Amino acid sequence: MKNLILLCYMCLFLIGCHANNPAPELSNNGETITVDNTKNPKKILHIDFGDNIVLSWNSVADNFIIDQYYKDLKKDKKKIKILLDSITNNQLLNVATKLKSTELKKGDIAFLYLIKLDNIYYSECLKIQFDVISENSSYPDTLLDYLENNRHQTQKKMQLCLHKKGYI
Repeated sequence: MKNLILLCYMCLFLIGCHANNPAPELSNNGETITVDNTKNPKKILHIDFGDNIVLSWNSVADNFIIDQYYKDLKKDKKKIKILLDSITNNQLLNVATKLKSTELKKGDIAFLYLIKLDNIYYSECLKIQFDVISENSSYPDTLLDYLENNRHQTQKKMQLCLHKKGYI
């Protein structure tokens, strides 16, 4: 009988541990990045750039969630300009990545979105060639490390490239 009661208490304890908790939110300088770990075990980040710009990032795959918002964003010159200005944003996202040697930052996400636009080629815009792309990666290995060390210069080069291609 004692074993049955103990078993019931253990079941209740385990059920309580499995209860749905709200998604943790990381905040830095008043800006919020939501990490949804309870509803989505793939660790999807929703990164808010302001002015109704939210990009979804899959931290397991190290790539964007391609939704309708992601597709429609490229048609809005004002929002593209905001993302361009965000390249220099050093806010840490507190998420592991294989894309760079340091932690992923908000400016990294803005940059990666901009190089995914149609007819934008990072090697053409940055005037530098990145030769190595690891298996299962959509980005060159040292691209974000280059960005980390050259944020302002990269922003200026991207501005010229985006203007030339008609995005801003």
